[in-house]
Amino acid sequence: MAAAIVTRELTKRYGSAALVTQHLRDALVRPEDFMPYLEHMAQVDPRLFVDMLAAAGRHTARELLCEVRVPTLIIAGQHDWICPPEFSQEIHRLIPHSQLQ
Repeated sequence: MAAAIVTRELTKRYGSAALVTQHLRDALVRPEDFMPYLEHMAQVDPRLFVDMLAAAGRHTARELLCEVRVPTLIIAGQHDWICPPEFSQEIHRLIPHSQLQ
């Protein structure tokens, strides 16, 4: 059932399994490297999977970033969809004396 959810969501986002594969290739991820992860996730109870996604969506460490006291280099990618550039800019703003590249 989890595999069906993952497949449905990826297909909804990219339109077809072929486009999902193409996106993985474009993202420099080899499908043969990524598929074991998806196969593992397919074994996770769907309710737990949905709960994990919801928790990840709510998670924030913003209030802790101002306490970072070590040299910090933030590297951002223009096409990063996990941590988009605007998030990296906010992280840079919140970590004292950080550098953003």
